[in-house]
Amino acid sequence: MSNQVKYCQSCGAQIPANSAFCTACGARQGQAQQMPPPPPPPSQYGPQPQPQYGAPPPAYYQQPPLRQSVSNLWYIAPILFAILGGALAWFVNKDKDPQKARNFLIVGSFMTVINVLLMTL
Repeated sequence: MSNQVKYCQSCGAQIPANSAFCTACGARQGQAQQMPPPPPPPSQYGPQPQPQYGAPPPAYYQQPPLRQSVSNLWYIAPILFAILGGALAWFVNKDKDPQKARNFLIVGSFMTVINVLLMTL
């Protein structure tokens, strides 16, 4: 047996160094005292660095989507096929260039009206 001793963390009684429990009070020994939780990471919501003028924007700014170019040849579809061609041209190009896609639909509508007027005369 070893003659090393330690003292109970709860009551202070002298106990053998390898014991798991205090012989006087029965308190569990050898547990590390609970540490307080670690501090939060450095100010993730606190003051943010101010952007410098002329510097590129930080990565967390959302960039607007780039508009893809749409060929003017798409105007042939609504001219030849009236509202169906305008709807087709709008559907194909609505995500690339919404303004031009709307124009295709308008041209298709006008061509439909013109065709109906010509057939009634």
